[in-house]
Amino acid sequence: MNQAGAPPTPLIDARPGEARERPAGTPAPARRGWWSLGRPGRDGLAWLVALAAFLAYAPAFWWGLPFATSAQTVHGWDVDGIAGIGVLSEVHNLLRPTPDWYTAYPVLHYLLLATVYGPYMVWLKLSGGLHAVAASYPYGLTDPVTTLRVLALLGRLVTLGMAVGTVAAIYVIGRELWGRMAGVLGALFVMLMAPMLYYARTSNLDVPVLFWSALAALAAVRALRQGLTIRRALALGALAALALATKDQAYGAWVAGVGYVALVRLREREVPRAARWRSVLALCGSATAVYVVASGIPFFPGRFISHVHFLLDFKGEFFNLIHANTLTVLRPATALGGLQLLGDLVAACAAALGPVLLAAGILGLAVGLRRAPASRVLAWAVVGFFALVLVPVHHMQYRYALLPAAVLALFGAYLLAAGLKRGGAARALAAVVLVLGLGWEVVAASDLTYQMLFDARYAAGDWLASHARGGDRVGYFGAEHQLPHIPPGVTPVQLSPEMAPAANAAASPPEAALRSGAVRWVLVVPDYSSDAARDRSLFLPAATYAALRDGSLGYRRVARFATPSLIGRPLPYLPYVNPRVQVFERVSAR
Repeated sequence: MNQAGAPPTPLIDARPGEARERPAGTPAPARRGWWSLGRPGRDGLAWLVALAAFLAYAPAFWWGLPFATSAQTVHGWDVDGIAGIGVLSEVHNLLRPTPDWYTAYPVLHYLLLATVYGPYMVWLKLSGGLHAVAASYPYGLTDPVTTLRVLALLGRLVTLGMAVGTVAAIYVIGRELWGRMAGVLGALFVMLMAPMLYYARTSNLDVPVLFWSALAALAAVRALRQGLTIRRALALGALAALALATKDQAYGAWVAGVGYVALVRLREREVPRAARWRSVLALCGSATAVYVVASGIPFFPGRFISHVHFLLDFKGEFFNLIHANTLTVLRPATALGGLQLLGDLVAACAAALGPVLLAAGILGLAVGLRRAPASRVLAWAVVGFFALVLVPVHHMQYRYALLPAAVLALFGAYLLAAGLKRGGAARALAAVVLVLGLGWEVVAASDLTYQMLFDARYAAGDWLASHARGGDRVGYFGAEHQLPHIPPGVTPVQLSPEMAPAANAAASPPEAALRSGAVRWVLVVPDYSSDAARDRSLFLPAATYAALRDGSLGYRRVARFATPSLIGRPLPYLPYVNPRVQVFERVSAR
C-alpha cells in the first residue's frame, strides 16, 4: 500500500505479469498511443531520424521513370513496380475485367495509389489531357510520356514517405526495447541497407509492406510491454492485416507474430480470464475484418479469387521460376533444401547489412531476447516468415531479406549500444565494430546511389535520340525494363520468342529476323536474367550474341555505354541497376 492507503498503481511499461509499485509522489508516465512516433517536444530524435532518411532516399528516387513513347516503354526500369500504368490498368480491370488481368499482388496498394492519383486524373480530364479511356497505348492520354512519368513519380513519393516512416518506426521500436542509442543505431543500420535504398526509390510493394510491418511490430512491442488492451489489440490486428493486404509475404511474419502476442496474453494468469479472451478476440477479429475489407473481398470477389489462384499456381505462373535465372534459385523440398534456403537468406542479409553488422545482429539476437522479452515477437516474425513463406515457395529473393535484415539490424544495434555504454575493452570493441559496420553500409549505399544517378542507360538514350531516325526499329532481347529511353517515332521490337507478344514479335526467329534486316538497331543489355558476366540477357542466345559481335549477322557495334562502380564490383542481387549497354547497327543501313 502507498502512503495514502490506496492500492499501488502499476507502471504501464512493466512487462505483462510483472507490474511494479510506483513510489509515492512519482508522476505517472506519459501515456502514448500506438500511433505515436515521439512528439518533437518529448523526443525530437524521431523527427531527426525521419529527416535523415528522407535526405538519404531522395537522391535518385527519379531513377528510371518511364519514357512512354510506345507500349513497350511504359513501365520504367523498376522491375515489378506498380505505379503509373500498373495502377491505371488495375482500375480499368476492376471496372471491366479482362482475360489477361495480372493479379499477382493484392489490391490494397493499387487502390491507395488510385486515391493519390485522383486529383491529377480529374485535372487531366478537365484540361483535355485525358480523353476516352482506352485499354491500349496511348490509353486515351494526350501526352502519355509526361502523364505516365508524373503518375510514376507520385507513386514513388508514396513509397518514399513509407520508407521514411519505416525508419522512424524502427527507431521507436529500438528506443522502447533498449533505449535511444539502440533506436538511433537500429534506424541508421536499416536506413543504409542497400535493398532499402533501392526499394525506397521505386514503386515496388516491398517498402510499403515493410512500412505496415514496422508499425505492426511497434504495436506488438507496446502490447507486450504495456499489456494487450482492447485498443492495442485492435491496432495490432489492423496493422498486421494492412501488411498482408499489401503483399502476401507478410502473412508468415504476422501469423507467427500475432499468434505469439495472443499466446502471451492468454498466459497472463494475474489477468481475469474474460479480459484475456476479450483482448485476444479483439486482436483476431480486427485482423480478420480489416484484411477482408482491405483485400477488396466484399467489393471485388472475383479479383480476390483470381489472386488466390495465382498464389496456388505460382510455379506455373511466376516468370522467374518458368525462366530460370541466377537471382531465383529453386531449392528442393527436402531437409537439405531447407538448409540451402536458410543459407540463401543469410547471404542476402549479409549483402544488405554487411558481414560485420550481420554477425553483430546474430550475437545481439542471442543476448537481446533475454534482456527484453518483448523483442521476442520480432524473432517470431522472422521465424514465421522463413517457415511459412520461404520454405513453401522453395526460393529466396533479395527483396525477401528486408524484414529479416531489419530485425537483425535492431538486435545488432542493441548489442553495440550496450557495448558503448560499458567501459574499457567492451566500449573499444563496440566502437570498432560500429565504425566497420557503418562504413561498409555507407560505401555500399553511396555506390548504389551513384550507379542509380549515372545509370548507363541515360547516356545510351541520349545517343539514340541523336542517331536514330523516325521509323527506325530497335530490336532487343529480354525484358523491356532494361531499355534505355527510346526516341519518339522509333519502334522497339522484342526478339525473344519466349517473351514477345504476338503483335510485337519479329515474324521469324531472331537470327533470321536480324539477317533479313527487320531492325536497324540491336540493343544488348543484361537484365535480371543476365549471364554471370552481366554482358547480355539470357534470352539472347550465346550463339546469336557471338554472331552479332563478329559481324556475321550483318551488324557491327557502334556504341557501348558503361558507368563503372565506385568500388569496382557489380551490385549484388541488383543487376537491373546500371547495366552495360551495347548498340549494334545494321551495316547496310549506313
